[in-house]
Amino acid sequence: MFYSALRYVYRSCSRHSFVGRITQCLAQPSQCHQSLRFTCAVSQLRRRSPHKIWGWTMGRLTTGTELSYSTKKLTENEYNVIIIRRNQDHLEREAKEYLLQDGRSEAEIISDYENEAREAEKDLGGLLPYIYAVSLKCLRDSPTYQNTHLLQDDRLSSALLTILDKGLMEESFPRQLIGLLLVGVLIQPSPEILQFYKELERHMSQVWSEWHVKIRIDACHRWLRLSVLHKQNYLEEQIRIFLKHLMSEAELERKELGGKEIHWLVSVLKSATHYSCELGGKWVDENDVRHFLQELKFDSEFSEPREVYRYVSLCKNVEYLVPSDILWKGLEILLCDGTEEYKIRAFLCIKWMLGLAQKQKLNKGFMDVQYVTELAEIFKKHASLLPLRQQIGITWEFSVMNYSDHEMLLKVAENFVANAQDIDGDGGHSLVHAYLLMDCNTDIAFLKKVVDLVQNQGRNIPPFKLLSISCDLMCHHGYYELFSGILDSCFQSGLMKEESLNVMKPKGNACIRIVELCGRLEIEQIDKYVKKIPPSLYKADGIQYFAEKLKNICQHSSKKAVLEAVQTILGGPHMARVTPVLPIYRPIVEFCLNELNEPVDMKLVPRVFDENGFLKMENMSALPERWRRIAVWILHDEDFFINKPVLTGEAKADKKFLYQAGYTEVLKVPFSMVKGKSASLHKFLKEELKKIPHIRNYTDLSCHIIMKSYFYGLFSSS
Repeated sequence: MFYSALRYVYRSCSRHSFVGRITQCLAQPSQCHQSLRFTCAVSQLRRRSPHKIWGWTMGRLTTGTELSYSTKKLTENEYNVIIIRRNQDHLEREAKEYLLQDGRSEAEIISDYENEAREAEKDLGGLLPYIYAVSLKCLRDSPTYQNTHLLQDDRLSSALLTILDKGLMEESFPRQLIGLLLVGVLIQPSPEILQFYKELERHMSQVWSEWHVKIRIDACHRWLRLSVLHKQNYLEEQIRIFLKHLMSEAELERKELGGKEIHWLVSVLKSATHYSCELGGKWVDENDVRHFLQELKFDSEFSEPREVYRYVSLCKNVEYLVPSDILWKGLEILLCDGTEEYKIRAFLCIKWMLGLAQKQKLNKGFMDVQYVTELAEIFKKHASLLPLRQQIGITWEFSVMNYSDHEMLLKVAENFVANAQDIDGDGGHSLVHAYLLMDCNTDIAFLKKVVDLVQNQGRNIPPFKLLSISCDLMCHHGYYELFSGILDSCFQSGLMKEESLNVMKPKGNACIRIVELCGRLEIEQIDKYVKKIPPSLYKADGIQYFAEKLKNICQHSSKKAVLEAVQTILGGPHMARVTPVLPIYRPIVEFCLNELNEPVDMKLVPRVFDENGFLKMENMSALPERWRRIAVWILHDEDFFINKPVLTGEAKADKKFLYQAGYTEVLKVPFSMVKGKSASLHKFLKEELKKIPHIRNYTDLSCHIIMKSYFYGLFSSS
């Protein structure tokens, strides 16, 4: 029935219409391989809206519940599909222009060649029109047209082998040889085809230095694309030397390159850096490219959106941070275009540079906060020109790198309240997360908008995004009746069901987020939801995986160092212990003070969190009167904003959770102190312990505990 309906749609539509092309792929099994039919249809959707290929994957069904559409990078196959589609478009354009000069129709060219092959095979100029004509006919007439399949036609293979057998490359012109490369990227590789292009590579390497710069740049593009298809690093040395020569300051000073040539060079460098990375080739040296970018005069050379986008793409490929003033000008050029495509590209430019700033911190141990601040100012200036989803995406990128800017967040949230129609499509869950991370007070209008959108869309929202929204709201605000509709939808989504938990990926983020949400609901004792938590929740494989992982973290040397220092100060190995806290996925060192403000043997203190990190609600109020639990936690750089010396919203929420669990004090130990000498850590902790209200003077505490134990022993013996 499904295929009958598809065939009806296909017959009702033009074969060349958008709907017709998609249904052709699905409805004609005989003309498209079974396993490829759906891929072909998807390729049409991607072609229809190229910018949507980023972050689009199919969801899947788990226990009858549709799980989240997720964002991910393009796979190699997806990227190749795009390249093949572009190559087809390029061939159609170039071949039609070439044949227009010939004056004959495609059918006439093919007929003439088949009737007078010997005459046409005298030189490459006679064979190339035939190769072009056959290629165009294959693209147009084959049922796989526009389905991003490579061409398979014996006439093409035969023509290329004729060129090889008769040595027609020797007397050919550069443009004719480049035409062979253009066709090559669309032909299905075979041993004969690979042999032909190895011979073409040998011939080109001999005449390479004689060609004009523009022709060689075109040839670089073709060889790089052919290298992907054939998995061969073609013309590696010649291209590397050529590009290095063009990038050198001496060549630029002699004005060999300028104007359009600069853009040609940037374009080919973008391809060369990408393929050098993807294929492990050496077509270009990244250090040479970075030096070239430093010397390049952006103001005088770049004025078109496409040129700006290539420039920033190249910078991303070689991890070169675009100077903020140049990026500012570049974004203005991109956004002046006014089209949706270049708005998306402007978004990508900011996202890439933020990503590079983060990578710089990972690789070099520091982040240029001033650069990130300048990016934030650029974004705030241009934010209203971007689509809402991209506004939210950039704001979220700033938040996850621990940059706090409430002005930015509130401006985007205002746009969300005014314009959002789809909590999923507009990225509302990311904005809720950004509010938490930036520790910004949430506007009631924003909360109501989120609640309304969730209730309107209900089961259409991917379950993981419902979980994310619920978790972030609970972490940031605690429980409010306003959130009950969202929590109801989350519990009804299927993620909380036992059968879903059993098939969930063990290492997936959903598992730890479920524990986090349940922990927040339990700590606030929201009974109507606590009752809905499956009894087997904490036995699920994925949750046990994270529990075991956190227990291993508790054994790290940094945690042991803090534990030993606290035990030494308090006077004994049983006076403190390391405890995993799974709902916030952190280990802490805890100790307890009695009604006399003296440390207590931790064997006598009931655990609020068991050995696996799960909350034991019955022990939250199990301490004797006036006893106090104290937590000591290690803070890392990522627990602080990069532009403010305060805790991030997430770290602040974790601290609040510990207070709710019954810890009256939470002492913070910077990781830098743990990495230093043990004497420094001991001194630091001693000073921190003195800040606890009414605690005894620890100068003589160890001696006091020893003497107390001694007298206790004497009385016992008597």
